[in-house]
Amino acid sequence: DWWQDPRFRSPRFVVARAFAPSADALWRTPKYSRTVDAVAFHSQDEARIDAINRKAYNFHPPSKKARHLTRDFYATTEIKRSAMPFFVMVDINSALVGGKICWRGDLLWEQSPGGFSLNSEADRTCREITDQDQGKRVFALAIDPDKPRDFTVSPNLSQRLALWTMLALRSVGVLAILIALVSIETATQLLLPIGAVLSTLITTLLYWPSLLSGFRTQDGGNDGLTHESFGFGISQAAARGDFWHAFQGGEDIFFYMPGMRYLRGLEDFLFGSTSFGVVLCTMFVPIFLYLLMRKLLPLRWSVVLIIFFLFIPLFERFGFAQFLYVREMCKGFPEPMGYGAFLGALALIAQHLPSKTAPAADSQMPTAWIGLALALSVALRPNLAVACALLLAMLGIWLLAERRWRELLLLTLGFAPILLIPFHNWYFGERLVPLTSAAFNPTNLVTPPSTYWSALGEIFRMDWAGPNLARVGRHFGNWNQLPDVYRLPALFATFWVLLRRGYAIPLKGLAAVALSMQAVLLFYLPTGRYAYLAWLLVFLMFVVVVREGLLPWLAQNYPGSSRRLACLPGLRQVSGVVASSRWFHAHQLNQVTSPMGFITGLKTVCRPLVSPLGQVLQLLPRGSRVFDIGCGSGGLLHLALSDAGVSRAAGYDVSTKAVGAAQTLPWSAEQLHVVHRTPNEGVPDIADADYVTLCDVLHHVPPEAKAPFLKDITEKMRPGAVLIVADIDAGRRGGSWMNQLHDLVVSQEWVAPVAAPVARSMLQQAGMIVREESFVPSLWYPHYLILAEKPPLGSAALAAANVSAAPC
Repeated sequence: DWWQDPRFRSPRFVVARAFAPSADALWRTPKYSRTVDAVAFHSQDEARIDAINRKAYNFHPPSKKARHLTRDFYATTEIKRSAMPFFVMVDINSALVGGKICWRGDLLWEQSPGGFSLNSEADRTCREITDQDQGKRVFALAIDPDKPRDFTVSPNLSQRLALWTMLALRSVGVLAILIALVSIETATQLLLPIGAVLSTLITTLLYWPSLLSGFRTQDGGNDGLTHESFGFGISQAAARGDFWHAFQGGEDIFFYMPGMRYLRGLEDFLFGSTSFGVVLCTMFVPIFLYLLMRKLLPLRWSVVLIIFFLFIPLFERFGFAQFLYVREMCKGFPEPMGYGAFLGALALIAQHLPSKTAPAADSQMPTAWIGLALALSVALRPNLAVACALLLAMLGIWLLAERRWRELLLLTLGFAPILLIPFHNWYFGERLVPLTSAAFNPTNLVTPPSTYWSALGEIFRMDWAGPNLARVGRHFGNWNQLPDVYRLPALFATFWVLLRRGYAIPLKGLAAVALSMQAVLLFYLPTGRYAYLAWLLVFLMFVVVVREGLLPWLAQNYPGSSRRLACLPGLRQVSGVVASSRWFHAHQLNQVTSPMGFITGLKTVCRPLVSPLGQVLQLLPRGSRVFDIGCGSGGLLHLALSDAGVSRAAGYDVSTKAVGAAQTLPWSAEQLHVVHRTPNEGVPDIADADYVTLCDVLHHVPPEAKAPFLKDITEKMRPGAVLIVADIDAGRRGGSWMNQLHDLVVSQEWVAPVAAPVARSMLQQAGMIVREESFVPSLWYPHYLILAEKPPLGSAALAAANVSAAPC
């Protein structure tokens, strides 16, 4: 009933065109709004009428307080922009003959020129399109909000096949472009992008599913609607060749975020009537964040934290959760793009600065891209201006001191586009405004410096009930509410990094940037999306202090308490699964698998994730000699040399392809020796090995051959040598079945695992003394780990098992 308000009868609310323009038509000239291959919608969002998100249709009631005071039309009317009246008209052409039109609700079908029949259906009804329907028009009406909105136009079978073929060709084209532009050396490089895509898409699906099909009807009174409206006007003006209005951007002097409207306009040209551009930009936030963390923290810490950021919002109140940025993206706000650009600039800077966790990149610093990213972040979120100015000053001084004149010049040129904002305000508004006029609006500048000055005067006068002091108190209460008091130690840690001697200069610079953002929050809106990045950087500083300062101090001063803390129930399991070395080992293998080929390299990299190689490596003393039976592509042997520090590693495998891959590992023949042997040749001479490993091999041996196989190993080991057996525990049915399915797919083999007691019994029958036995879960694969020793000469044939106690 919004049209009943007299205020909506003014000329500016009169619809100028019967058919709304569409961003889908920017690259072509359609007869009406756009040319499509098919039509299917059940709601206003699915119809993708992007002109709905225009300021002219920004219907929304004022605040509850204003409605209570005025008691006018808004007080009794609920305005739902998602139920606005609209219609969709289809002009039938020959390509649709033989297809179908299905609908529920009201449908106008043209029978004769200008003559229509009204078809109202409560249930879904379909009608075939015939030759007589060519050139006729069909109107699907969505006027009554109580009636269903369901309309589908499908072409005939031959046209659908042509459309599917076109879709396949487009997909191949997109894939070809990605292959041409992106260099992928190893499969693990894909894990972070895949995680970012999954997290963003799943969260979007939960918040606003229609955004994944391209469109959301923005809420009335929402800045997101205004940004889309300005962007739509920019793209339409540019398509007409009216570049004056395109640059003008809907405002003579910017009040709303300057950059967001132009980003939306560019999105219209690239993606049409969708939000795919902002969705794509939001996916880069965790990628840039991870690249920054890798320079601040070790690999394991970075991997664990990025998993939390993507999928476990434990640190939400620090702005450390991807769902926060996806939520703001769904609302049309610029924070995900602005903060992503700032994190991108930080990541680029970090890659070219030395740190304790990673060396500096050898190439020249891409200062032009850094400056452009910072300019984009300020254009999208002007409250980052102070942090950007500080970051640019520090980087510029460093480049100046290093006499890197070319990079300093490129940094200046990269940031120079920010001058377009004050130029726009001066040219169109005839007033010099540096960024936006919103900077001085009381709604945003909620506590100006004058208020602090007046509050200070009230303190000197001991006027504890003064209005300015109360206003400052409310502002601090909003900045960090009582339930968020735990954020204050993190803020203190940031000051600690800045002031404490011993921290690297670049880290101190990042702490200064984080504190500059907090300083802005003392004057402007300090909550929600305005504060996400400020608290995120504070959180990173806190993690650095915990890792580099707090944990070493606790271990040195309270060693007993540290060990007891590590053995707490639950914490031990979490640290064993999440913070174990498996991710680090996968990363180490990722560095050496390039010559192996994609599939072999992928199997090698993923093996530490599904097999307890980390626990096996902990049993290998430094300087020992190791022989791996069934070594595959040599992943365990490589880790034994690089991580465990063994003196010599050898092994064999029945696969020639795996042995060839192992021989590409970067070790000399004296350090690593791998050979190929067939199952009939048996186990080679392993008498010079101190430790023999048998990892995930026994379940591949046929049941009748397991005992002879273990007997053969025992006979060829030297007395006193140790055999480490890690394999699937068949006594745990669910995990064992999952492994059998895994090997059926990967190895095309139905394997035969045995339970841990059976494996122990076979080892004892082979003449081994079982010294230690434990259960080790690796993802959903249940492993037993048995450490057995061949008795020294002259000892008893068999001894009772002596199982050593674990530290916890």
